Amino acid sequence: MKSGQGKNRRRPVHLKIASTLEREIRRSKPGCRLPSEAALARRFAVSTLTLREALARLERDGLVERRHGSGTYVADPAAGRYVAVALGVSVAEAAGSGFFLLASKRVEHLLRGRGYNTRLFLVDQRVMDGKPSSGAAELADEIRRGHVLGVASVASPGSAEWIDAGRDIGLPMAGDGSSFGNRVFVDYSDMLRHALRRLVSEGRRMIGVLAWGITDSEIERVFSEEGARHRPALVRRCEHPTLPGAGYRAFCGLWSTADRKPDGLIVCDELLFNTAAMAVMELDIRVPEDLAIVTHANRGLAHFSPFPVTRMEYDAGDFAACLVELLVALMEGRCRGPAMKTVPFRWIADGAGSDQARPEGNDVAPALDRKGAGLP
Repeated sequence: MKSGQGKNRRRPVHLKIASTLEREIRRSKPGCRLPSEAALARRFAVSTLTLREALARLERDGLVERRHGSGTYVADPAAGRYVAVALGVSVAEAAGSGFFLLASKRVEHLLRGRGYNTRLFLVDQRVMDGKPSSGAAELADEIRRGHVLGVASVASPGSAEWIDAGRDIGLPMAGDGSSFGNRVFVDYSDMLRHALRRLVSEGRRMIGVLAWGITDSEIERVFSEEGARHRPALVRRCEHPTLPGAGYRAFCGLWSTADRKPDGLIVCDELLFNTAAMAVMELDIRVPEDLAIVTHANRGLAHFSPFPVTRMEYDAGDFAACLVELLVALMEGRCRGPAMKTVPFRWIADGAGSDQARPEGNDVAPALDRKGAGLP
């Protein structure tokens, strides 16, 4: 007890005054004028300088507004608040994360178009020691100070201090990671299902998969539900797509160990495809005559395609629109959550040796919304 009391006595006087005034301010209406500095200094029996330190702390926390020549007023809690855009992509990974970089900028643009102020926070894990970046700690602090209206998380981390801080106060948050109840995501099972149907419709029966973002059990389930034969030897688990040569190694491993070669291939990430394509060329495989390929792709990013393939193209703009729609519904009370929205894709057929894609009509896979109560 004594040590606790001693610690309390050592707390700076201006912080004690700020805490007392904060409790009173939170019970007051925005625009109310506080007593003069001289009156407050007399009340707390401190110097004007100490009193000004307390007011400066309250102003920094967004609780008061100091107007020169007029006085100090209770701040409008909504004024100056913003929607945080939390980007979980490190600078070291940026080359392989163009989709998320584009999405984060589009999220900011759409939110501002709806009248919200925004602020971008880089919340990636530091490469050297795996610890959160300073942006993650700053976002947690801003949430606790009440400066944040909501959080749109792009390339979300699995867990973070700022996520816990938001949950503690019931802050509206939406992201693409499994740590969010309100979630926007690419449904890899659905992507696999559509790709499988496409290859089967083209007469392919020995279908291989370069797998990413989907478990072996999910792959087996999708094949079973589609009436296609699942051959484990033709399914290759891949390293992280951003690792150099991940797709190359995965395809070489699949091709060299399979007793019967696949006549169809599904690639679950475009970065995997970019290097797997080099292995296909080195092995002198004829595409699409001997091997038809369907690959995931991101719209607007470089696509290496030395032979004709079919792409399932995802647009960072569609991702951003889904995320903003969900978050705004949460902030405006139109959605009680939890709610999930899937990002749609478009079928694109490549010309051999060309980066130019030509749409196959208007064949766009619909977003499969799993709506929370009240989500429009």
